[in-house]
Amino acid sequence: MKKSNKVMKVGAILLAGGLAVGVCITAFGMIRTFIAIGKSGAGPPPEQVAETIGHSMVATSISMYVSFLGLCLVIGAYLAAKKQSNSTERRPTEHGLPGPQL
Repeated sequence: MKKSNKVMKVGAILLAGGLAVGVCITAFGMIRTFIAIGKSGAGPPPEQVAETIGHSMVATSISMYVSFLGLCLVIGAYLAAKKQSNSTERRPTEHGLPGPQL
């Protein structure tokens, strides 16, 4: 298997996995916040709510960086594979006939 295909697969895993993990952590953090609000009659202090939501947003921002890294890997591997496939094609000679394969 070509190196660009391996890099593209790793990038795709990071891209999809980063987004999925970020969404899950954010959802669990928000659920935890709403459970805490539901258990206390008047609601927890705003500082506690902000802290819990802040933790889930940090996880989301980290997952966005991981996904961006994956996207860069996918794009880079795609461009490398395209460049490699273009360099192996037969180039026409000055007469317009296909020349030897380089």
